[in-house]
Amino acid sequence: MLFSPHPMKKLPTFARSIHQTVATKTKIYRKKSSSFIARRPFAAFLITLGILFVLILIGNILRKPPAQPAQKAPEPKKIEAFRVGDSPRVTVQGTVEKTGVITIVAQTPGIVQNVYASEGQRVGDGQTVAWLSSNYQGSNPASVSREIAGRNAQFSNESYDAQKDAVSKQRDIAQKQYDQAAKLREITRQSLGDTGNLIAFNQSVLDQINTQLDQAKAGGADAATILGIEQQKSAAQAQLNQLSQAYKQSDYASRDDQAPKELTDYQKELTYRQLEIQDKSVDLQRDIANLNLKMARVAELTFYPASPCPGVVERVYVSVGDAVSPGDKIATIRADRSETVVTALVDQTVAARYARAESARALFSDGTSADITADYVPQEATDGTLSAIRFTLDPQYDTRVTNKGYVSLALPLGQSASIGEDVYVPLDAVYQTQDSSYIFVARDAGHRKYTARTQEVTLGEVSGSFVRVKKGAAASDIIIISRFVQDGDSVTF
Repeated sequence: MLFSPHPMKKLPTFARSIHQTVATKTKIYRKKSSSFIARRPFAAFLITLGILFVLILIGNILRKPPAQPAQKAPEPKKIEAFRVGDSPRVTVQGTVEKTGVITIVAQTPGIVQNVYASEGQRVGDGQTVAWLSSNYQGSNPASVSREIAGRNAQFSNESYDAQKDAVSKQRDIAQKQYDQAAKLREITRQSLGDTGNLIAFNQSVLDQINTQLDQAKAGGADAATILGIEQQKSAAQAQLNQLSQAYKQSDYASRDDQAPKELTDYQKELTYRQLEIQDKSVDLQRDIANLNLKMARVAELTFYPASPCPGVVERVYVSVGDAVSPGDKIATIRADRSETVVTALVDQTVAARYARAESARALFSDGTSADITADYVPQEATDGTLSAIRFTLDPQYDTRVTNKGYVSLALPLGQSASIGEDVYVPLDAVYQTQDSSYIFVARDAGHRKYTARTQEVTLGEVSGSFVRVKKGAAASDIIIISRFVQDGDSVTF
């Protein structure tokens, strides 16, 4: 930008007057100062020195650092200690499983239509958490199948009594037919006497006709007379034969030791068995219809994930419109009743040496610990070549562990670390250099305080996770296992 050689001409009149006044005053004060310094240089020097001193003093006051608070004594370090003579302990990782923490997952693919739970909300047993569907319109084939099964079950239940009544009536019909056949045999037996009398009468008539025929032939009767008598004989003989046949048939049908009676019995038994099967089929059809309805409801409920127990919703993983697949997380629920189990997988030799009379120690991530007792120590390998030792944590420690997380366990073994005059210490407590080996021991400093001190040792053979100390460790020593201490640190355990 180019400046005008006369910028004052562009300023307003009032501004120009102020600028001229300031310039005039500045020239006056500058002349007075120069005149004063020329007349009294020493006084001017002292005044300048005083002003400089005041500025330095003000600067020191402004730059003065804040007062430092009194330093507190360092807190004692929390350590893991081992007393010589105690049973040895082996440290393993245990898997945490909280039975009261339930993760609800999708059991069928679908689209999230609605979410009925939110973080921190209490849910009851069986309360629906979300609604899934097969499409974005909110329908699913499982609901249609459930409706079909419901109609079928309704028909089976409503027609059940009618079908059972029909079977009962068919059984009554079979019984009446059997009784009718028995009555007919009885009637036939009663009519056999009348048929026999009629046969005897016809036989006597036939005998008389035969006598007349013989007399006619002997008396020389003409052919027409003889033919007429023979025709009478033929008719009487035919009627006698018919009566004889009817008598034999009636006698055969009326006897209880013949086939008609056996056939009637077989027919009744067969009919009863068929009706029994039909009766059971009616029950089966009704039961199957109801079971199909239950199965359809189960399939439909996969689209409506629900809480299996009362509790509090810890987290919801889905939103409306999300597409989920089987196994995808829907929500996590913390049940009102829970149990925290820690499982340690150890070698079979460790399980065999586990000291059941002593407590194991759980070491939490916040530096605290707790004594816990094993629920059961298996005698055989349960997971491949390893044995699973199960512990149940007290509810007060539930907040110190997480589900599916890990916690360190110090397991007691049955064999003492000190046998006779031999002293054994954990390998983790030993430090080695090129020239020597040493350990840290906790020395009593009074008032329940301990100080970490270095102690040189002479080592012997190694036995498992322990090493024998030939020299430098006594039965009363408290060995520090933690490896974050230095000589002179204040420690507690």
